[in-house]
Amino acid sequence: MKTRRGGRGGGRWPGGRLVVCILALAVLSGPATSFAGDATADEAALHRLRSALAVTLMRMGQRDELFPAVRLDAARVLALEARAEARRVWVSVYDRLLALDALARAHGEFSGGARGFALHHAASLAHYRYALDFIERTERDPGLDAVLNEADPALGLPADSYRALKDEILHPARAGAFASRRLVDRVAISVEAPGLEAATRSDADRIWEMGRRDGPLLTARHLAQRAGGAGAEAALPVQEGVARRMAEIRVRRVGSALITEHQIAGLRAELRPGDVLLTRREWYVSNVGIPGFWSHTALYVGDGAERGAYFDTPAVRSWVVAQGEASGDFERLLAATRPEAHRRASDSGPPPARVLEAIAEGVAFTPLERAAHADSIAVLRPRLDRVTKARAVWRAFHYAGRPYDYHFDFRSDQALVCSELVYKAYRELPGEAGLALPLERTLGRPMMTPNTLAQIFSEEGTQRFELVVFLDGDERAGVARESTPEAFKTSWSRPKWHILLPVDEATLPAAEVPPAASAPSEAPEGAAPALGSQHLME
Repeated sequence: MKTRRGGRGGGRWPGGRLVVCILALAVLSGPATSFAGDATADEAALHRLRSALAVTLMRMGQRDELFPAVRLDAARVLALEARAEARRVWVSVYDRLLALDALARAHGEFSGGARGFALHHAASLAHYRYALDFIERTERDPGLDAVLNEADPALGLPADSYRALKDEILHPARAGAFASRRLVDRVAISVEAPGLEAATRSDADRIWEMGRRDGPLLTARHLAQRAGGAGAEAALPVQEGVARRMAEIRVRRVGSALITEHQIAGLRAELRPGDVLLTRREWYVSNVGIPGFWSHTALYVGDGAERGAYFDTPAVRSWVVAQGEASGDFERLLAATRPEAHRRASDSGPPPARVLEAIAEGVAFTPLERAAHADSIAVLRPRLDRVTKARAVWRAFHYAGRPYDYHFDFRSDQALVCSELVYKAYRELPGEAGLALPLERTLGRPMMTPNTLAQIFSEEGTQRFELVVFLDGDERAGVARESTPEAFKTSWSRPKWHILLPVDEATLPAAEVPPAASAPSEAPEGAAPALGSQHLME
């Protein structure tokens, strides 16, 4: 299936109002089966994206010192940390706008029936509405343009990303397209997708409100800033190409991954309980909102037999006895102190659950075959003794069953995001070794991204982690192949959307190569963790 080329969300609407109405009627009279397998999930993703954007904008409204409530006469010079925080807010908005655009494009062909068109229409409106809201807020400080347009490799932000968004959203043609499409609102919101009605009407009403109030002023001001030379024309925004590729990949590869079952089987032999997994899925809309190249992390806990063998050492047995389990058996300690989590882990399968991760369903035990069903994966082994790893697994079991934290807030244990599970499992406490992982604040919330773990390895080498294996996916070649520690060290600074990376055709292998990395050595029993220099992230 091909996505429509040209303007956003499936192309520009040619020919004026009559053509718009004819197209809408044609869509509603067609079959409603093309996206039957994905429409429900896509509608849920749409609501989550809108909710996340609404919460971000609300919190921006509570931070006048960063995003002023009224327009300033002159640009401010923000402190370094404030500039970094503003970019973290921007990347969370930018990422979700790209996802909305990709959803619109994935349903952009007029073959999805009423529900497909309604999803396309709702995603396009939500993208336009929240882009306008964000621009309206940030334009109150003339100096924020320079801050948001800076490239930030740690966040995956390209240079001039904010300017590209304004070039598109504030162009008069975009407002004209919206006005034309407004005529088919009542038709587009069909009985096939009643859950979209409130969202679509809310977004359309907000866009009209902006048009009456600040929209024309923002457009005029932006065009004036861009006047002269090539800037007088509407530039093709960077997200145009990214969103189209996201939609194409999602349609073409939905349910598939670059890492093969053969590679996962090879990976299985290399893993040990306590290992940290970093994964990336190019086509997962649910991964948006997490800055940086690496968008997910998980904890390998193994199955009961693996844990029993791996943690059967004198030091671990002594620690287990100190926790109240007289036998010194780690599995019995889990069963006694984490009974529900232990039951869930033991009753799963086949294949057995060997990974604990925070995903949309919550903090859940999943098979490695599912957790590694990705396009790129890296396995990091903490340079810690087995007692500390046993404690980390024991702590992680405590969080099993908690819901997913869509607010990315590490202050509460009621819900967890993926990196929060790893952080809290391995965090240092008085008298207990662990990993001193850095937190950063975004709109008042402390958090850590999966990409930070890769950046730590890049900056410190093997002081805190050893790299077990790195399977690097190549979308153009259609394979994932084993790569080197040197390549992994630079992976954190790759563009957020890996599909934009250039490929040297001469380096592409004739066939995929299964992983064959040898397991790195561990720190000796009782050894203190090698923390190295403190990791500071802007």
